[in-house]
Amino acid sequence: MDDEQDVPHGEPPVGDWLVVPGPPFERMWRWGRIVAVLRGPGPVHYRVRWFGDTHDTVVLPPPEARIESAAEWPQPGSGAFGLFPAV
Repeated sequence: MDDEQDVPHGEPPVGDWLVVPGPPFERMWRWGRIVAVLRGPGPVHYRVRWFGDTHDTVVLPPPEARIESAAEWPQPGSGAFGLFPAV
């Protein structure tokens, strides 16, 4: 997908998805909605709300993570709590 960005090179907008692959040979990828971009001294961190969860986590994305544009994903109805985290 051409819209995919390497995390260190792009500044994702709030609402995009952080995709973090799991351990090798496992199919456990984590998807999190970026709810804030945290700037300061050192690398940029993101506050992420993980797919299927209602809690936020501050994340320094690993090098193998990628960003996917929220515009590429369908917008769910209001009854989809926890499925597509709101921003």
